[in-house]
Amino acid sequence: MINEVRNTVLFILNKDNNGYITPSQFNLYAKQAQTEIFEGYFHDYSRAVNKRNVHGHTSGFSDIPKRLEEVIDRFTSVGFPVYSGVTGTFSIPSDAYSMGTVTLASGLVDVDKVSQGQLARLRSSLDTSPSVNYPVYTINENGLQVFPTTFSTTGDIIANYVRYPATPKWTYNSFSGGEPLFNQSAVGYQDFELPSSDEMNLIIRILQYAGVEIREADVVKMATAQEVQTKMENQ
Repeated sequence: MINEVRNTVLFILNKDNNGYITPSQFNLYAKQAQTEIFEGYFHDYSRAVNKRNVHGHTSGFSDIPKRLEEVIDRFTSVGFPVYSGVTGTFSIPSDAYSMGTVTLASGLVDVDKVSQGQLARLRSSLDTSPSVNYPVYTINENGLQVFPTTFSTTGDIIANYVRYPATPKWTYNSFSGGEPLFNQSAVGYQDFELPSSDEMNLIIRILQYAGVEIREADVVKMATAQEVQTKMENQ
């Protein structure tokens, strides 16, 4: 999809002699556009659920929350956080956008997330203090801190989380005096990870970034108008 998106962006820019963006500029805009659309899924999901709760249940192709859940599920990952004896914490995956469930690797026991204030209250009583059967964790600047602290080895816990999509990269063979030629076999190539239904959204947002870069207000206005129209059609 990334090559089709780039070709469309360049075609629109060149159609009215609005300028040119380099492959490195395109890759930067592509990353920004994908991240922006990805983070918008969660806002759209929350809004769609609220709308469904107000207007009643919908099903089938009109069930927008379900469709968004399916998209978000594409980015669900499972991993073993690495334990650090220096900080006493388990690492948060570097590509994590949002943490999901954390469980003990030794069984189907959930490790509940609590705040620092809740932890203090739990530990103040023997009846509620964290134990191997009822473990909890907090999040700090170093990562996940699990209680009781007997869990202190990589592999003790399993984290389910939503990851960011991989950074897109349009790769090419460069020819002297010629245009760069797309080469998806090159090292570092990465296509967009968003569904194909978001191709137009990617084009619109990249055009907005490009319009600002080349100081073409008409490009920004055109792309913004198209984005507004697309949102209205999807409501």
